[in-house]
Parts: sequence; structure tokens; C-alpha cells
Amino acid sequence: MSPLVLAVLGASLTQVPPSTPPSPTPPATTATGEHFDFSPIDAAATEYLAKSGLPGAAILVIHHDKVLYERYYGSYDATTLVSIASASKWISGAAMIALQEAGKLDLDDPVAKYITEFASDPAHPRASITLRQCFNHTSALPPNLRSADSPTISMRQAAAAAATADLSGKPGTEFRYGGVSMRVAGACAEVAAGKKWRDLFEDSIGKPVGMTSTRWGRLELSQNPSPAGGASSTLRDYGRFLEMILGRGQIDGVRVLTEAGVAELLRDQTGGVPIARASVGRRAGDGKAKYGVGCWVEAKDANGETLTASSPGAFGFLPAVNMERGVGYIWMIEDKGRNRKKAKDLPDMAKVIRETVKAQLGAEMGTTPATPEPE
Repeated sequence: MSPLVLAVLGASLTQVPPSTPPSPTPPATTATGEHFDFSPIDAAATEYLAKSGLPGAAILVIHHDKVLYERYYGSYDATTLVSIASASKWISGAAMIALQEAGKLDLDDPVAKYITEFASDPAHPRASITLRQCFNHTSALPPNLRSADSPTISMRQAAAAAATADLSGKPGTEFRYGGVSMRVAGACAEVAAGKKWRDLFEDSIGKPVGMTSTRWGRLELSQNPSPAGGASSTLRDYGRFLEMILGRGQIDGVRVLTEAGVAELLRDQTGGVPIARASVGRRAGDGKAKYGVGCWVEAKDANGETLTASSPGAFGFLPAVNMERGVGYIWMIEDKGRNRKKAKDLPDMAKVIRETVKAQLGAEMGTTPATPEPE
């Protein structure tokens, strides 16, 4: 993020002590002199924290490479690291695209090319499962599998365990949101790159994007981190990832992904197959999946190009982008104790942020459901 913009915004973006409600926030001012009023977000976030009993929260709004709004509440500050749960899927998808662009793998490769257990019976449907299907939730592998989730085994061993699981049907015919398939794809990536997941992510996305605080697994000790939900990050780290996406693969003059690679990351990969497993909000409407390589496709243009995308996590971390307007936002909390379910009359932060961003910037930010996805 631009140091100049942060300096301009500094007075209004300071951390608020846990016992003191945030002071009224003046309109945000960019380095170009533009003024934006994000006070509705500030008021809703203050109310949210008071009613939920959570220790902290944070909000970031960016426009291309400029920070328009960054604010911390309660105990949170710029160094706060939270579990981002399913928001991990988006950055993992970007790593897969980077490996494809480096010629290490192809998303249409069968898993069996890298994990021999999937090739034991060429006539079995599991032999046809592709990396793309693993990352768009159409692989027919079970959403969760305890034998593949152990932190004491390798990702490769987890994939071997997944190869013994029953499939829900023919790969590519229905959408079942989960994490096992992405762990299988992660194991394939390790084989293809000749590196552990942490290292290949760091080399392909972490370092070039400047995500200096993002981590995988508990204390980074597990050899089997979950690409679907195992990352922790900070507001600014993930904000840099969104900046790279809005820059269509480029940040601070560094080319991380090609423009075509970002388009592939965001493109609906599902073919509109029916949703068999997802949140109630996602199953509403036409009941058809709209999902990219690790992210939800919220809206498309007339040509089928993705306009808005998001990747909300079960603990409340919510990132989203509008590619047409070059706008991104993050709402950051970590609610592992289910405070949101216990609290009454909580503001719908996704809705408040969407409406405020639309009013200030004319950017539609999709319709991300308030209910988290099943992990």
C-alpha cells in the first residue's frame, strides 16, 4: 500500500484502546484530494463490537493501489494476526495459478498424475478428477475427512487417505463446498513444484505480493496445512493480495500473475452445476454454483467476465473485490466462539460495507451471504 496515502490518512486511522469507543471518523481523504465518508461503516462496526463481545475488529477499503479507509477497533491493530479460514482458498487458488503459469502443472491435469493412489484403478471415477475440479468443489470427494486432516501426517499422506474415500457421484456434476479436495490439489502442487506447501506459496505469492505476516497451520509446525482453511493473516497482508488482484496480477511494479491468470482465477469454473452443499444463502436463487479457483463469483458481466468476487471465512474474515471499479474491502474479525450466533441484532457488516462503498464509489460489491459456509 502507498506510504503517502497512509500518511495522509494517519490521523483518522489510529487504533482505539479496548475500553474506549472509537471517536467520530472524519471523511477519508486520498492523496488526490478525493473525499469519502465511511462513517456508516464506522458506526456499524462500533455497534457490532459492543454487541458481539468480540475483542476487536478491523476494516480496510482500497481503490486500486490506494488505501481509502483503514480502521482498527478494540484490541486489534496493524499487527493482529487472525485465522482467515476459507479466505485461505483464494490465496491458495492464486498459488495454483502461479504454478500453472510457471509450467509446473496444469489445472486440467488429473490428480492421478501426481498421486498414484488415485491411479490404482483407471476405470474408477477418481482417476479422472482434475486439479481444477479440486479447486472449484466439483471433484465429488467428501467435503471433510478426518483421516486426511491430521497435523502429524504429510499432505501427500493426506491425499493418499482421500483416495480411499467414497465419491458422492461423477466428478464435475455437482458442487459440494469443502476442504479435502483442495488439500489433495495442494499435495499435487507439492509434487509438481518439489517444495512443501508453505514454501511454494511463499515463493509464488507470499514474497512477490509482500504478504510478510501470512502463516500456514498452527505455529507453522504442521506438515499438512489446509490450503482451504489453514492460513492466518493480517488486514494489510491480505489487503496487498487484493491490491495485486485489482492490479490484474501486478503490485508495486512487480508482475505476480499475468492478466490472463487473474482472469482465470476469478472466472466461474463450475459450468453452473447444481449446489449440493453450501450455506443456505448460496443455495438460494437459481441453486447453481458460481465459483472460481478458490473464490466465489458474485456477479458477471454480459460476456461472462467476473465483476465481483469474494472469499469469506467461517470465523468472520471477509475479503471482496469489484474488478470493474477497482475497489476492494476486508472486514476482519475472528469469532471462533460463535459470538455472532449468540448476540442479538448484530449489524450485517457485509451489507453495510457494500451499501457504503456503492454510495461513495459507485461500486457494486456483490451479495455475499451473512451466513458462513460450512467448513
